[in-house]
Amino acid sequence: MVGCGICRRLLSYFTDVVKEGGYVGCIAVLGAFADWMTWIAMTKSLAVMLPTLQEQFRASTWLVGWMIAIIDGTVDLAGPFAPILGNTFGVRTVFMVSGTVTGAAFICSAFATRLSTMAIILAVVGPTLGLVNILSRDLIGRCFDKHHTTALGIAGLGTSIGFIIFAPLTQFLLDLYGWKATMMLLGALFFNLTVCGALIKPQDKTTSGNGGYHSVDKDGDHSAIDDQEDGSSRQSRSSTCTTIRKFITASLQLDLFTSARYWLVTFVTVMTWLTFAAWVIYFVPYVTISKGYSLSEAANFVLIFGIGKILGSLLVGQTVSVCGQIGLGANVWMSFAIITTSTYFFVDPWLTASWAISVGAFIFGCFHSFMFILSDVVTKEAIGVDQLGCALGWIGFKAGVVRFAFLFFPGLVFDTLGSYTLAFTIMGGINLLSFFAFLALMWLKRYRQDTVK
Repeated sequence: MVGCGICRRLLSYFTDVVKEGGYVGCIAVLGAFADWMTWIAMTKSLAVMLPTLQEQFRASTWLVGWMIAIIDGTVDLAGPFAPILGNTFGVRTVFMVSGTVTGAAFICSAFATRLSTMAIILAVVGPTLGLVNILSRDLIGRCFDKHHTTALGIAGLGTSIGFIIFAPLTQFLLDLYGWKATMMLLGALFFNLTVCGALIKPQDKTTSGNGGYHSVDKDGDHSAIDDQEDGSSRQSRSSTCTTIRKFITASLQLDLFTSARYWLVTFVTVMTWLTFAAWVIYFVPYVTISKGYSLSEAANFVLIFGIGKILGSLLVGQTVSVCGQIGLGANVWMSFAIITTSTYFFVDPWLTASWAISVGAFIFGCFHSFMFILSDVVTKEAIGVDQLGCALGWIGFKAGVVRFAFLFFPGLVFDTLGSYTLAFTIMGGINLLSFFAFLALMWLKRYRQDTVK
């Protein structure tokens, strides 16, 4: 009876979530789910194949790791342009093109004879996935208010499933068919993102609301751009440069760069994404080389990490909602998640037993889900829903550039010292820096609230 009551309560809760988001919100959650799963599947599959690619192309660890980091970093480079492209071509078109490019690039990369050629081919995948990522997260933020965290948690299950399925699947395919066939089979699976895009209703170009996919907020960015253009043309039709400058500023929301809260949110997100991307790329070679486990055992550790992420994704919405009633809202849980994940990086080099590594990976996965999902909630609270899409795009762009520039470092440390211990310790310190930036963000938010009062 108790179990039936809990099931009815959960069913009623998720029914409320669906009702709040409506059709567009549900499609946005599905899109983010599929995109995140494809993103993680791409990065983690390449990370599992890192030793094989290193042997195949006779390259250093840091060079192959940097290639994967470049491919992962390019996902965010197109972020600032996502709202513009979404408004111009529609979410459906962006989704379908993204899935087609991703699948085709993986298949073509199987025929690469040089590591640089593979990197160039796969670098095309990143921006297309990034466009879908920003558009779907923007729609989730606009369609959900009360259940925003829960919607992001459901979408975040895509990353968890990506870890659970694709790490062992890649290892299985690698052992059975070799790396070239593995790349082609993964590419075929990634074409499912195209099918996901086909499920989206074609945009209604006559509306600017959720159903039109052009602008969810009728009083949002579109009308502001049009007003600015009309005003500038009335003042001086000859001032073409001024008009273009105002259009670009309004379209890309460049005024975000004057906000202290934006820069604090950016720092928190960039640092946490950097350390997590380093873990994704180097965890398998770290466990196999430094701790002496086999590739199949390393894949099992990643599987346990994915189970922890699933639990975190399922719990984050209810946890924040219930604990928020006693003052333990999203900010508190975000702080706790940052501290927990930072502690993991400091402790993990000293974990040698398989059960200890498994427990550490599970805890890291659970609280990384909290941190990953709540970062969007914190961004929405700090920036506001009207600028959410562009804010996510610019934050992602900076995160991609940083990953592009620095993710070769853990591999370089290993090639130099023969150990990943120092690299993981440094990653823990970098992750911890985001905690102090987040404290500054909470202080600034409270200070401004007190000033308004």
